[in-house]
Amino acid sequence: MSKATLTATPNPATFTDSNAYEQFTGSGYDPDAGGVEIVIQTPEAYSFQGGPVGPDGSIDLSFNGFITVPGTYTASAYQWLHGTRSTLMAETSFEVVAA
Repeated sequence: MSKATLTATPNPATFTDSNAYEQFTGSGYDPDAGGVEIVIQTPEAYSFQGGPVGPDGSIDLSFNGFITVPGTYTASAYQWLHGTRSTLMAETSFEVVAA
């Protein structure tokens, strides 16, 4: 895995409805490799989100609609490096608690 970072906030998140949001920030991404894909494993399914990498190699992305139940969620950030394969850059987990 690279030296990239990935942080999910809030942690824990409070589930009130499916519009609850989560923000993903981090650094150490390759700005020349295009965007980043965040794969989120929820207790029920997988969710795929994407966004840009800043010129300084940082990400700051917010998504909603994928939080459906309380539990532990895992987020993995991938980038296409060297144009040949998707590379795992960083991982984190966060808790979702009932309101």
